[in-house]
Amino acid sequence: DDMLADFRAAIEKARRDGTGLEEFRRDFDRIVERYGWKYNARGSTEEARRAWRTRVIYRTNMRTSYMAGRYQQMIDPDVLRYRPFWRYRHSGAKHPRLQHLAWDGLVLAATDPAWHVMFPPNGWGCGCDVEALSRRQLAALGKAGPDPAPDLGGYEAVDPRTGQPEIRYPSIDRGWEYNVGEAWIDGMVPRELREPLTPVARQELTPSPSLPPLPAPTPVQESALLPEGLG
Repeated sequence: DDMLADFRAAIEKARRDGTGLEEFRRDFDRIVERYGWKYNARGSTEEARRAWRTRVIYRTNMRTSYMAGRYQQMIDPDVLRYRPFWRYRHSGAKHPRLQHLAWDGLVLAATDPAWHVMFPPNGWGCGCDVEALSRRQLAALGKAGPDPAPDLGGYEAVDPRTGQPEIRYPSIDRGWEYNVGEAWIDGMVPRELREPLTPVARQELTPSPSLPPLPAPTPVQESALLPEGLG
């Protein structure tokens, strides 16, 4: 937990101050040395392994942070009123995921449920983006309305590492089938608990007669008691 907190602080420094990948790599070296972390990475040399692992951590966090900020901008009520449509934009990667490439130019309403799953990034190294469009821009594309929502085709699978059942989506990496902006804004509260629970009528509890009596109070020194008035 302490190591993750240190990485979190290093990423936050890079995000806040714009210190870049090389400065993060120096922070990475200090954290690895402090905790003796034996990390998994690709590469034939230690330097190549370090470069690969730091790039994955840095780019993943920077990209998700950027897209979470994009999402917050686009759901601003004033922006949403003027630009109620979102267009999926492929990153132009040299070796693209074919499904991500097929989604390029797809226009859906900003409120379409598909964005709960396919709002990018949709995998490790995914650089896809979303562009907000006005009705005039939609018409300029030759569209009278949004495109049909894609059938994301969620299917049941099993996580090979844990054996737990899960729902997977084609061309979306494991663990990326969510909207990073929604997750950032909503935090860790499950969707079902975001509305207050219905209050329950207060009831006086009567001790069960089968329970043994409480033990006698234990005398406590006056100095150990809380000041008067504190709960």
